[in-house]
Amino acid sequence: MILIWRGWGILTLPIIVVTWLVIGGGLAVLARKMGLPQLEPVGAAIGCLAAAAAIWWSGKRLNGRPPRELIDARTGERVLLHRRHEMFFVPMQYWAILPLLGIVVVLLPLFTQAGGLSKN
Repeated sequence: MILIWRGWGILTLPIIVVTWLVIGGGLAVLARKMGLPQLEPVGAAIGCLAAAAAIWWSGKRLNGRPPRELIDARTGERVLLHRRHEMFFVPMQYWAILPLLGIVVVLLPLFTQAGGLSKN
């Protein structure tokens, strides 16, 4: 069996989805109600940024805990037990790059429509 997560690494996906939907969706709805539909992608980008911050913080907090020290009863040898929180063999905090890439995907059409990155 192939494990795709270890420890609390599975929290990466719900953090991305919930944070992006709550913050990004809420800001997009707010922009629409204010009559500024062109700012909806900015709300999604802020949601992505919040998701990246939440993943980085929780990953650093979970993976930064000190190891447990155990003593083997038979040999008397000291063993350090490190608890790791990973998703697809990558530590949880490094998955923060995924929502940051989402910011680029969300905001890129804004720049190309405004002529900021186009060759015209």
